[in-house]
Amino acid sequence: MRVERQHRMHPSGHLMVGGILILIGFLFLLDTLGIANTGRVVSTGWPLILIWIGASRLRRADSNESRIGGGIWIFVGLMFLISRLGFLPFNVWALFWPVMLMSFGLYLVVRSRYSMTAPSETANRINAMAFMGAVERKLSSQSFEGGEVTAMMGGVKLDFRDAAIAGDQAVIEVFVWAGGVEIFIPHGWVLDSRITPVMAGLEDSSRPAPEAAKKLVIRGLLLMGGIEVKN
Repeated sequence: MRVERQHRMHPSGHLMVGGILILIGFLFLLDTLGIANTGRVVSTGWPLILIWIGASRLRRADSNESRIGGGIWIFVGLMFLISRLGFLPFNVWALFWPVMLMSFGLYLVVRSRYSMTAPSETANRINAMAFMGAVERKLSSQSFEGGEVTAMMGGVKLDFRDAAIAGDQAVIEVFVWAGGVEIFIPHGWVLDSRITPVMAGLEDSSRPAPEAAKKLVIRGLLLMGGIEVKN
């Protein structure tokens, strides 16, 4: 028997996309009728979309990573909105990247301090970090517990096809910024994705066996990058 997996958009995602389409259509209608200048409205108010996305993520947040991700969206949106309204005497883009770098650094510090009790790499845990480079790990532990993966403008490749999970599940904390992570898992594992993507995505190409009972949980923050899981 083959396990069929369906990837569906969350109902609130449909609501958000539908609301944006209605708003855009309404603005073009006003422009056609000569009631409002759509170009000016869009150029000034587009940061509201970022704020809306952040508020939606905060409302559904169930972890610190999700809350931080939603907060980043709101912060960026507010900065651009205030700038577009003319209340800032400086160029937001000049401050955007330094502030984002500081925010990402703070996130890494908080995650290392509070989310993991044993961040160091052992025979049963993995701790991989790639910064403007590539890292490759192959783990064959028969009591795999999880670990921590960070990819900043770099790539990480993990091969767990010869490994086995100790209990019912193993948890990998990830932080990806403008990078990529490629993970190979055995057919006996099922992926449970709990990441918060921001202009990023996770692709699950794995094909778990019908009797697959072990679960690999991937959670964390994914910014302008990608994660691919395959067999």
